[in-house]
Amino acid sequence: ESNDIIMKRMMSLMKPRLALPTSLKDGFRQ
Repeated sequence: ESNDIIMKRMMSLMKPRLALPTSLKDGFRQ
């Protein structure tokens, strides 16, 4: 269970970081 929680936390932290660059790139492209 602890491992699942850690993975969820890592994913939640990684998702925003991965989403920001894509949104910035899309903004510059537009």
